[in-house]
Amino acid sequence: MNWKLKIVIGLLLTLLCLPNKGLSQGGGYGSMPSPLQIVLIFQNPDLKYDSTLVHSFSETGKYKTKYKQIVNFGVYLADMAYAIQNKRNGIAIKYLHAIKELGEKCEINQMFNKLSIYERFESNLENKDSMMTILLDLSITFEEYLQDEEVMRLVGIQFAGIWVEGSYVASQIASFQSSESLNKLLVHQYPVLENIVDVLNNLPSQDPYHKELTSDLAELKKAMSEMKTIKKFMKKKYEIPLTEEELKIVEEKIRRIRTKMIAEG
Repeated sequence: MNWKLKIVIGLLLTLLCLPNKGLSQGGGYGSMPSPLQIVLIFQNPDLKYDSTLVHSFSETGKYKTKYKQIVNFGVYLADMAYAIQNKRNGIAIKYLHAIKELGEKCEINQMFNKLSIYERFESNLENKDSMMTILLDLSITFEEYLQDEEVMRLVGIQFAGIWVEGSYVASQIASFQSSESLNKLLVHQYPVLENIVDVLNNLPSQDPYHKELTSDLAELKKAMSEMKTIKKFMKKKYEIPLTEEELKIVEEKIRRIRTKMIAEG
């Protein structure tokens, strides 16, 4: 399969609310988290829109490497979802344009243009049902490629970007307002983090930032795994929020990871 087509499919799969298929353990990969698991970050009613938390849609020009372009494609995708969820459609369109610009940098927009991806999203931003229909159409078209290992590598990188940005926004809001539901949301994101770290650990990437990102997320995973709240959740799935001390640790680590992620590269 042409490498550009592989990237296109990977980017599209990031948009799809598909069931978790992943690769078999024999292929060396862990369970790939479903996009739906990550999108659910933005379904929380306490996640009110705060323009000071999102990544600037005007900074696409500072990403020169394909790895940084792909991971920040995920960041911008998260910010677009955050805007749509809060009915900030004008802002969502600006993020859509930023995503398109990164697509052009990766030289993958030929397929997007052929499928009218950007046009369909832009004209349906106010209609969530129509947006889901578009995603469903795309899932049917590209489902056959889910078992391709190179596609799954790209999806893993993009999921890392989406997860970090979504968890960053949630942890920031939770840290300055009392929200038990956001604390619980961060607890529920721990298994997703486990899956992302597992996938990234098995990606054969030569990009120096890949090793740093994987190490940072693994450090966050280790810190969370040692928290009493996470242990209780993983053992019996108790609906219990992070303690104030645990939240501080999570917020600080995610903030540092996100700062590196959106930095020039």
